[in-house]
This record gives sequence, C-alpha cells and structure tokens, in this order.
Amino acid sequence: NPKKWDISDRDLSIAAGITYTDLVVGSKIETDSSISLDSGAKVNEMVGWTVVDTDKFIGFYASALKKDDNIVLAFRGSKPGYDGPIDEDWIHDWVYADFFNVLTGLSTQAVLAKNFTEKVMNDYSDYNIYICGHSLGGNLALNSAVRALDTKPFQVKRVATFNGLGMPNVKALTELFTYDFLTLATYKNIFYDYEIEGDPVSIFELKPDHKWYDIDIAVT
Repeated sequence: NPKKWDISDRDLSIAAGITYTDLVVGSKIETDSSISLDSGAKVNEMVGWTVVDTDKFIGFYASALKKDDNIVLAFRGSKPGYDGPIDEDWIHDWVYADFFNVLTGLSTQAVLAKNFTEKVMNDYSDYNIYICGHSLGGNLALNSAVRALDTKPFQVKRVATFNGLGMPNVKALTELFTYDFLTLATYKNIFYDYEIEGDPVSIFELKPDHKWYDIDIAVT
C-alpha cells in the first residue's frame, strides 16, 4: 500500500537508537532524540512517529512507537557511561543484566520486557508488531519476542537485534528455559541479528552462538 509505511530493519535500527533517550508518551519523534548505532541511518527518517508507551525501571527502558497500523517495541541496551558515585542504572545493566545473564542465562530485566510487550499488544491488538534492541536490548528483544509469539504470533512481523547479547546457551541447560529456545526457533524466519563493527559485544565475543537465526552482517 503506497499510502502506508513499510517497516524495514533500517527503521528498527533507528528505533533502537532512539530508545536511548527518555521519551515522552504522546510526543512525536524529534531529530535529536537518539544516539548513533553507526548504521548510517538518521533519526529524521522517523520524525513524526508517535511515542505511545514507555516503561522505565532501574537500568531498564523500553518504548513503543506508532506509525499507521505499525507498533515498534524498542529496548534500550546497557547504559554507556557511569555517573558516580553510585550509578544504579549502570550497575543493574552491566552487573545484573549483562554479566549475570551471560553466566547463568537469567536476565534480571526479562520479566519487565515481557510484561511491557504484553501490555502494548493488549492495547494495540490489531496492529503489526515489530521488536528491536541493541546490545542488552537485543536480549530483551528476544525475551519480548517469546512473550509476543506465545500470545499472538500472527501480529509479530519482524524481530531485529543489533549486536545483541542474544540468548546465552547456558539457558538451554535448564529445562525451565528450553521452551524459550523452541519458541524462537519455530519462528526463526522473522529474526535477524546484525553485528556492529567495533562494538564491545563483538570485540569480546560476549554474544553467544545462536546461528539458527544469526546472519552476521556488519552494519557500518
């Protein structure tokens, strides 16, 4: 339909960057509301999108952006810098949500991501759902996708992660989480993971092997 916007991974890359800024529900996207993910895409390509919902807790942030009959759920990655003397957001991101997640497969923010997803999908039950996230946000996007695909799989059109933390393999060792992998694998054709050149997650190989949907394309 030439009168409606077709969502691309470029849009999802922009949305993943935009969500590093605290957004105001009901506002329109502005040109200065993002950080760069080195994708070459510019935030002004999404100017006019409406912020319909957000959720924020210690270290966790998610936004829901709307255009036409499309909703993009975007999850923020780990906080880039430390603001002392005690930065609870940074500690909860890098220690509890990242390091603990890699070691155990347990994400301290996964429940928040799933609950936010369920709320938005209930509020916009007739909309197309797109899910994205960068770094830690990539892991949260996968957890979000599990809830979305369990709830209304026909609504979910695309899940794109940008140098995402992925779903740590240790999670598969615990029967409790095996279902998450089965759900994601069942719908693997809608998943794309992009690696960003120079990003610490790529440099230090923190992202676990999830080649059943990983296309390993470097975004420059």
